[in-house]
Amino acid sequence: MHYIFIGNGIISLSTAFRLLENLSSSSKITIIGAKERVGSATLAAAAMLNSFCEVDEDTFSNKYNKLRFEMSIKATDLWPAFIKKYSQLKDIQKTKHPNPILDGGLGTYLINNTSADSYDDENYNLIIKALKKYDQPYQPVEPQDIPGYYPNQKDRTNHAIFIRNEGWINPNSTINSLEQYLGNDGRVDFVNENVKFLNQRNNKLDHLTLVSGKKISGDKFLLASGSNVTDLLRDSKIDITIPRIFYGVGVSVLISNPKEYLSNCIRTPNRGLACGIYASPFMSRDSTNKVVAGATNLISPRPIFKPRIVEVQSLLENVKNQINLKMYNSELEKINIGWRPTSADTYPLIGPTSVEGLYIASGTKRDGFHQAPLLSKILSSMLSGEKVDKKYKWFHPERNHIRTLTREQAIKKSVKHLMSASYQHGFSPGLYTTENKLRNKYKDDLEKLHDDVGAINWGIPTDMLEMYRYNQIKY
Repeated sequence: MHYIFIGNGIISLSTAFRLLENLSSSSKITIIGAKERVGSATLAAAAMLNSFCEVDEDTFSNKYNKLRFEMSIKATDLWPAFIKKYSQLKDIQKTKHPNPILDGGLGTYLINNTSADSYDDENYNLIIKALKKYDQPYQPVEPQDIPGYYPNQKDRTNHAIFIRNEGWINPNSTINSLEQYLGNDGRVDFVNENVKFLNQRNNKLDHLTLVSGKKISGDKFLLASGSNVTDLLRDSKIDITIPRIFYGVGVSVLISNPKEYLSNCIRTPNRGLACGIYASPFMSRDSTNKVVAGATNLISPRPIFKPRIVEVQSLLENVKNQINLKMYNSELEKINIGWRPTSADTYPLIGPTSVEGLYIASGTKRDGFHQAPLLSKILSSMLSGEKVDKKYKWFHPERNHIRTLTREQAIKKSVKHLMSASYQHGFSPGLYTTENKLRNKYKDDLEKLHDDVGAINWGIPTDMLEMYRYNQIKY
């Protein structure tokens, strides 16, 4: 059996690692993707292992969101064993790779400041409620006792908690360790090139054509190339209907010499149209005192290769003001840009397709890295013909859009997000009437958008407002 993985990100690498456990000596795996990994969502992130810090009003609102949260919890539980399994492998320990083991830690400080609006308060309280419900350890802390936390006085927090079991991992170390281990196994080959076309014959995926023109044949193909899944299927004329995958463009920054040592990740709750602000230690054997901070969010129908000035400026200002003022004199070592694969209905695509031999794993948004230990188990089982939990079929790639909101619910939610985003970017109304006028303006605009696209009995996902507005989604 010849397995071909299209894409060399965390999903492909971790699935290959799982598959090797029971792979026969006559079988092989080929992982295809350019080494530079342009647009990698994993390498542009702090790789926070957060389940509860991501809780918001939608987390438990329907069966799909509940399943996604359950998957997040399971992934968190799997990470320690997953790390141990290949960080102790002899082949890796013998080498002199600059990042031979995973680097990171446990413990996240969640702050609830007043830099945005009351949506922060709502999510902060929901996080605490969820921690109690699932009997997860946390403790209130005095903000001034948080190592590395020194915000602008106007942005300081009065409430903070320490969540012991939520942490972070250096994504570079993870990718390097997995890639190195796989490369040492004779059953695994890497191809340093991208795929141009998928070639189908008699409703079966037969072979791939690389950018160079080289053709590679196989038996089973896992399409896990991130945000370009829809583009690749379209260019290949593979006639299957899946929710379109968009480029969820996110920007983060790597800061050197931050003046204050961060012992743990510091972050806010999720905010309108984004995941809030975070700063996390960037730990590895070859780095000293560095911090990775983020993140921005922009849904795009096409790849964006360079960060926009407005995003970098806003991010740096927010991190400096809300995390540590002393960072004004730090060094900006690198600006990262990555593409989170985000589906038109905002839910992941996992599983086989009607084209024989073709499997898809995409649409994971910002959950791909965190859920890799679980997703790799699911995908390796599917590829091996083993049974998996029936619930995962809810995220079958070939599906109609999952619609969980009524029109009224969607508009109410989107107004809340847009108001939060306005406050995040400096909106400061002098009078209540000014805020109310803006709120009503957003509501009227959303009512018109729903009318324009014929969304009468269903609601447009907040993340997809602009994609519907500019006719990027078929409805």
